[in-house]
Amino acid sequence: MDTPLGHERVHAVDSRPEFPDIDADWSIDVDADSVPYAVPDYEKLVASEELTIRNSTLVEVLRNLNQPSRLRLLHSGNVAASLSSSDGDDYVGSRQVGYWYERNGRIVENLRRVTEPDEETLFVVGASPVVPVKQLLDAEPSTCSPSSLPLPLS
Repeated sequence: MDTPLGHERVHAVDSRPEFPDIDADWSIDVDADSVPYAVPDYEKLVASEELTIRNSTLVEVLRNLNQPSRLRLLHSGNVAASLSSSDGDDYVGSRQVGYWYERNGRIVENLRRVTEPDEETLFVVGASPVVPVKQLLDAEPSTCSPSSLPLPLS
């Protein structure tokens, strides 16, 4: 198979484990007065993103959305929202974070399964998994996970 970027093979590597059997709200509470973590001004953020989308190319939009500071904000918000969702001694938040890291650990394992030694791999992923997958790949001694930002996209 010939792909648009000239790759010989394409693999799907996402793997979703079953959700833990917990009674939890998996959404992020965005009421800044009711949560113990910083909540961005989402109206301002959305307006800024809409302006960027209207006035930029797709590559420029993706580069903007994948800035390290934005990815860290998304990741820390997800973790903070999960960990603050526990009610008492139920550890719901830690089980939510565990689920998230299990899913991303499975992605890393699947990447290893489809990548030959010394083979360069283009890995495309949504914004939420970028930070945990990068953390896991950086800790894996047989991988080298450079940032995607310097890639010359045209």
